Amino acid sequence: MSRLAPALRLRRRQLDALAVKLAAEQAAIHALAEEAHGLSQRRTVERYFAAAAPAASDAWFSHSARRIAGLTQDRAAAELRLAELRHQAVQARARLQLLEDADLDARRAERSRRLARADAALDDRTAAAWPRA
Repeated sequence: MSRLAPALRLRRRQLDALAVKLAAEQAAIHALAEEAHGLSQRRTVERYFAAAAPAASDAWFSHSARRIAGLTQDRAAAELRLAELRHQAVQARARLQLLEDADLDARRAERSRRLARADAALDDRTAAAWPRA
């Protein structure tokens, strides 16, 4: 385990948490879109029935229009939050990649030092065992 392992675990947990937030925001956007679509379809059906009694359905149509406008605003806000979360995820992934690269470099350097020490020890043993004239 390298000395960067705790930082790597922390960054991975942060990236996992962002992934959960991204999924939740995407689900919220999908739910808002589905609700708006369903309401629009219902308005089409109601418009057909309203032909018989137009004054009776005016209040419902104005309410549904306000509701669709509210859903559209909510969806726009959710898409802004999603864009911000995506930006945060890209930044977090870049920081994680930097740490992973630094960890790999540190492991390679440690392995190189260990091999150099082993080579030096072998050279010392060989030199000590070399017959002197």
